[in-house]
Amino acid sequence: MLKKFITFILIGIMCISSAGLMSGCIISDLPEKKTFTPAEDSKKITGAFKLFGKEIKLPCTVADLKSLGFETDGEFSSEGIIKMWPADAKNGSDEATYFYACTDKKITYERGDKVKDDDLIAAIKFQRDLMVDLDFNDIVFGMSDERFVETFGKPAYEFNYGPEGYGRYYEGDNGCIYRFIFGGDKTLVSILIGTPEYIDWEINYLYHS
Repeated sequence: MLKKFITFILIGIMCISSAGLMSGCIISDLPEKKTFTPAEDSKKITGAFKLFGKEIKLPCTVADLKSLGFETDGEFSSEGIIKMWPADAKNGSDEATYFYACTDKKITYERGDKVKDDDLIAAIKFQRDLMVDLDFNDIVFGMSDERFVETFGKPAYEFNYGPEGYGRYYEGDNGCIYRFIFGGDKTLVSILIGTPEYIDWEINYLYHS
């Protein structure tokens, strides 16, 4: 009887150990969470980031952007992104003179909801085909990635988006992160400025074109 009991205990221990090992294997196979970690010898980008002559500071609220002379219809996409444009744009959002304001990821919406004036904006983005008036260190769409790195130094972080392009991230002296996407032709096609928290979310869960 004692032998049977000891055998039973040993089998139980082996099962627990095996389960633990299996669990360890499963955990180790999970993809690690990516974090924006600046390269030691990377360079910061300095200067004020201006759209349509207005300096944009993040984070801010929808109301803050409106106070700078921008308008929006408040319609959010599934990612919590809204279009904003200069108030003097003749046709509003129908003109290609808008940018995207990205809400803080802690804000949740139901389809059909309107973005509120006091909602937090954590990122601003726009792309080559939008006629956005940018004033920031003489950066222009179509710049080659080679010239860009020669001008601004080594990126703080890089991310390969495959067919969508190649991302070069730079720290700003304003506490924000800049993401520059270079397309298949190795020229600048998209710009995003965001808070570090937003960038961490973006590189882990969603690519914004």
